[in-house]
Amino acid sequence: MIKKKINQHIYFFLFLILNINISISTANEKLEYELTAIKIEYNENKNLITATGDAVARDTKGKVIKSPKIIYDKKNKIIKTFSNSIYEDDKKNKIFAENFIYDLSQKKITASNNVKYEDNKGNYYLFDTFDYYEMDEKGNGTNLKATNIDNSKIKALSASIDNKSGNVTFENGATYTTCKFNFEEKNYFFNNLKVLKNCPEWEIVSKKTRHNKNEKMIYHDHPILKLKGLPVFYTPYFSHPDPTVKRKSGFLTPSFLNNDNYGRSTKTPYFYVLNDKEDITFTPIIYFDENPIFLSEYRRVGKNNKLVIDSSYTSGYRKDRADQTDGSRNHFFLKFNQIYEDLFSARSELNFNLQRISQKTYLKSHEILTPYVNPDIRYLNNEFDISFYKEKKNLKVSARIYENLRDANSNTKYQYTLPEINYSDFFSYLNYDINLNSDFYATNYGGDSNKVELSNNIAAQSEQKIIKSIGLGNVFKATFYNIEKYNKKIEGEKENFNIENYLTVASDLTYPLYKSDKSNLIEQTLIPRLFVKYTPGSMDPSNRTFTFNEVFSMNRANNSSNPDTGLSVGHGISWELSKKKDNFDKYFVLNSALGQVLRFDDLPEMSSSSSLNQKKSNIVGYIDSKIDNAEYKENPENQKISSNMDGDIFAARYDFAIDNNARDIYKHDINISKNYKSNIIEVSYSESRKNLGSSRTGTLDLKKYFTEDFSMNISATKNFVTHSTETNSIAVIYENDCIKVSGRLDKKFYNDTNIKPSNSFLMEIVLKPFGENIAPDISPLLKID
Repeated sequence: MIKKKINQHIYFFLFLILNINISISTANEKLEYELTAIKIEYNENKNLITATGDAVARDTKGKVIKSPKIIYDKKNKIIKTFSNSIYEDDKKNKIFAENFIYDLSQKKITASNNVKYEDNKGNYYLFDTFDYYEMDEKGNGTNLKATNIDNSKIKALSASIDNKSGNVTFENGATYTTCKFNFEEKNYFFNNLKVLKNCPEWEIVSKKTRHNKNEKMIYHDHPILKLKGLPVFYTPYFSHPDPTVKRKSGFLTPSFLNNDNYGRSTKTPYFYVLNDKEDITFTPIIYFDENPIFLSEYRRVGKNNKLVIDSSYTSGYRKDRADQTDGSRNHFFLKFNQIYEDLFSARSELNFNLQRISQKTYLKSHEILTPYVNPDIRYLNNEFDISFYKEKKNLKVSARIYENLRDANSNTKYQYTLPEINYSDFFSYLNYDINLNSDFYATNYGGDSNKVELSNNIAAQSEQKIIKSIGLGNVFKATFYNIEKYNKKIEGEKENFNIENYLTVASDLTYPLYKSDKSNLIEQTLIPRLFVKYTPGSMDPSNRTFTFNEVFSMNRANNSSNPDTGLSVGHGISWELSKKKDNFDKYFVLNSALGQVLRFDDLPEMSSSSSLNQKKSNIVGYIDSKIDNAEYKENPENQKISSNMDGDIFAARYDFAIDNNARDIYKHDINISKNYKSNIIEVSYSESRKNLGSSRTGTLDLKKYFTEDFSMNISATKNFVTHSTETNSIAVIYENDCIKVSGRLDKKFYNDTNIKPSNSFLMEIVLKPFGENIAPDISPLLKID
């Protein structure tokens, strides 16, 4: 028994020797790495130490080598690993491979077979072979396939990594893209023709590409842009931030443009980061035959404030033009917002807006489009306002100058409001929801036309009271207006000072009726409605159209200082039919409504176009339907989505106005859309007659999806009164999460001084990470008439 225990202690002691940290040393040296393993053997003749079973070699600085088997050659100072080997340095960069050969003298690791290098930022690189120099923190390998943390991908026949400088250099056919594709799929041959099976939507192929991870910049030498493997663009040098960068100084994507008024041009924006809160974009537009335009956009974003200055300048026109004036052109837009906490109130907000254009058609003629400016601006609004918020109370003080760019009369094109004060509050009292509003403003409408007005408005609405015995519901509404005005030469209004008070009371009666089948899959709702409203006094003239929503409105003139007066009764009925699938999702819905306003006396102040000036208004209503048989698929978030390729939805809406005797139809508005599988068609037609004016227009919009990413659009607008086509457009679009390529043929019909009708064919190529169109306008080459 004693002998058995002694043997057990001996075996246990030997086991500890072989499994605890064992320092590999000689009389004159000590190995920098310590080995641990399930089993360690020492061959004295060959001077080899073999560690097997979860073998780990670790140095004092935190560098680690892991493998099922590690052999240390003491004589040649080499460590070899076998199968599933991992090296990790003290900065958490890792090398994965089947085999390592680690030369301790040179501090060099040679990795082979399924090599993967992963840096401490999450980028990883696949090599056939890879050499890493530990002291210099540099490595180089062959046949690289890299995937960065931003999901961009790079291929090259050779690559080098420098962790000290942060540079990763790719050479010998470097290819860069942010598109999704599988490195492992191979091209194949069909009848001796090479087929690009695994080809990204776009790629940049260069002699050398360098990614500086510290600067977060990518540099390409002699790059060629390829779309689906076809070369389309070359430049000697190109650099851009990597996709992880939100703000980085540098040139943005250039573009080539063609302007029907001034000819061809190039645009190359430069984005400059001033600091963590400020940046600026400077964009010169260089015309071939005209003086250049210089655009700039300055942005500053703080914790509680934001400032944007958008401006441009051109010195004038190089060529003599009969329809142009001399002198420079420019625009200047400024927008400022500041939020304050606990300044006179719980929250305050300051806004300042300044807009200026040197000539009214300047933006349109040069087609200047920025996030804050568009060519179709018709009005300039310069204003200052400050708002104070506390719970449901709001106080706003503002001043503004309003400029109508379409008005050539200098006396009337400007309107001034100084000051304007608005106060509002919302609260509940005695089962009533109460809104309190008070407005004061002083406005000059040009020349010596002035108005000063103070209006106070209190609106109360009760909860719905239901007479359960018959199911009749009623909501009582009341609105009080107090208006004090001073008018001077205001057309259609009384001169000098006057005070007007209005009290509007209304009873909104509904009698909802409901019917359902036994399965609750077919439902019908019928709601007759009666809206009795009374406002004593008189009103000023109003020019308002009339729709179904106005039948049950407290103020059909839509003007708080000029409500429609007298006793009126709005009556109507709405009906809804819905059908559901077995899961109770609605697949068919049909809505219709009909309404009319009745009066005891005519109200001539309301315009004839609204028909509310008569005792019996037009009968207005609509019919709206939708049939949804689309096949839905579950997305990863378990939300139902419909593909562009499997839709089956029909929708139609018809809005109408019939004369009060139901003998003639004054208005038709028809909108029909059909989405069936890969086709979407939308047709609309609008017609008005007699007191609603005279117009007839129609539009067509057709979209055809050939695949989820590839579609064609055709659209047109026609005026049937003048028998003229107003717009025509046809576009072919290919778009996914990586790229957008489109060609669009447009025909625009307008003529405004120096703006001419235009025909254009626009190519658009947008590489999604760069976000700018890189395609030229090729209209001049096609010579479109």
